[in-house]
Formats: sequence, structure tokens, C-alpha cells
Amino acid sequence: MLLQSLTTAAYVNLCAKRYGVKKTIDRACHSHVTCMQPPLSSSQLTNILHACYGFLFFSPEPVRSGVFTYGKDGIQASGISRAPLSELRLLFRKNASAARVRAATKPWITAQLQLYGIPFKKSDSAAQLRAALESAVKTGKCNTPGPSIAALEQSLSEQYQQRLKAHEKEVDRWR
Repeated sequence: MLLQSLTTAAYVNLCAKRYGVKKTIDRACHSHVTCMQPPLSSSQLTNILHACYGFLFFSPEPVRSGVFTYGKDGIQASGISRAPLSELRLLFRKNASAARVRAATKPWITAQLQLYGIPFKKSDSAAQLRAALESAVKTGKCNTPGPSIAALEQSLSEQYQQRLKAHEKEVDRWR
């Protein structure tokens, strides 16, 4: 089975180089018999192409700066996206659902504080961090990200756009 997989991967690699990625699935499905193997289904070839040429099907890696990343989903801190102000307000309502409160873990609260540029101590407990975030929401500090975070987000966005253009050129080269 391993030999068959290696042969299949090598065959798909050859087809992709010879015919381009768009035509590889069609041509390889019909001509795979030349490798003395049963014809591959379209889904089998797609899986192999994902393995060999995954970069063609996915966005480029996010740009990183410390705990912050910027990718197709925008800015994140420690892999957590910025919650909109409306979501933060729901968390601090008197009748907030228990599920919503449980979902606001220490890493999530820490990420929100970082994404809005609100200073805090890493040694603070989850309750202290929650109180700091609640205070920031009530005083309007979460209406927009702080100036340093906005500048960082703009810089990371520009870097990601450059990376995205380079990725698109690379994909076009393979098509």
C-alpha cells in the first residue's frame, strides 16, 4: 500500500508539473492506468493534490508580531479574534447566560484586553481580568482599539496583503 501511495503521489506530481493543476485531476483520472494501478477517483486525486500542493488551496500563513497574528480572519491575539463591542456588552449584562460567562475563559479575556490595548498584569486572576475588561467596556475603552493596537493592526494588514499577493502569484505560476 505504501508503494502504491508513493507511486500515486509521484504520478500526481508529474501530472501537475506537466499539465498544470487545473487539468491534473481530469487527465490523471483517465491516464492513471499507465502506472499499472486502478484508475483514481476524483476525490482520491483531490486528496493527493491537497497533500502535495496544499498551498494552492489555502491562504498564506498569517503574519506574526509577538502574541498577535494577522491572517484571513483579521487580527488575533493568541489565536483568538477580537470580539465586537456588542458581544462584550452581552457578557457583562446582569442576565448574561451561564454559557456565555463560561465561554469567557482567562485566555479569551486576556486576548480581548490585548486586542483592545488595555493594560493588565499577566499574574492577575481570571476574576481580576474579567473586572478589568468589564470596566473597560463600561468606560468606552473598547469602543475602538487603542492607537498602538490600531497601528499594529494596520502594519500587519499591509504585510499580510503583500504575502497574499505573493501567494497568488505562486498559485498562478502553478496553474
